Amino acid sequence: AVTPAIKIHNPKTYIQKIQNVEYVLSIFIRKMLAMIDARQVTPGPFSIFRKKVFDTLGPYKHAHNTEDMEIAMRMHKNGMKIVNSHTASVYTSGPRTLRALIKQRLRWITGFLRNAMDYREIFFKKEYGNLGLFTFPAAVISIFSGIYFLGFSVYSLLHFIIRKFIQFKATGFSFSTPKFELNWFFFDTQSTIFLIITLFFITLAFILLGNYVTDQKARLPKGMLYYLALYGFIAPIWLAKSVYSVALS
Repeated sequence: AVTPAIKIHNPKTYIQKIQNVEYVLSIFIRKMLAMIDARQVTPGPFSIFRKKVFDTLGPYKHAHNTEDMEIAMRMHKNGMKIVNSHTASVYTSGPRTLRALIKQRLRWITGFLRNAMDYREIFFKKEYGNLGLFTFPAAVISIFSGIYFLGFSVYSLLHFIIRKFIQFKATGFSFSTPKFELNWFFFDTQSTIFLIITLFFITLAFILLGNYVTDQKARLPKGMLYYLALYGFIAPIWLAKSVYSVALS
């Protein structure tokens, strides 16, 4: 199968502009995964299959409302290859509202987790290549990492507010801001600010590369500020709810 580069068509609302950045980022990530034969989904828009896939494996299944994931997992399990054509662009209409976006992503993440459970024998098995050794574990870890970092951020914020309130009650109004210092002789592995800065520049580089591999222009897409300011807070909503739904089902 061959998968395309998917983009958001004419993003207008701030939710669509956030998705626009996310899709550009995913273009580069999907290209990298295809290069190591580790694509875990054949998206509905414009993915092309050889007829042999369905002659051998049968048709699509009702796979937790994410049939495009299940057929990709079935292909990998049977030694078939999925590649990516980053210059073949196809446009999709992203959800216009936050509610619609959360509903869509709940379906995606819940479907991935349930399909991953159906194909759990692929995990950490070298006979299934980089999909089993890298993509599957990394995807699951990223889901729980997103939930953890949101929880940690909320806890840190509440802890900061409570501590400053106690200081204010005891000594009066005196607020200090955390400082980050670069010391060439000391590498602070526990520095949250350092981690945030590192992830920021990695994400920025991937977004620029995503635009470059499709349009040959290294530029930032529409909605970059919305994405940086809001995505890290709204994504854990569907991640946490999906894990909750799967755990209780």
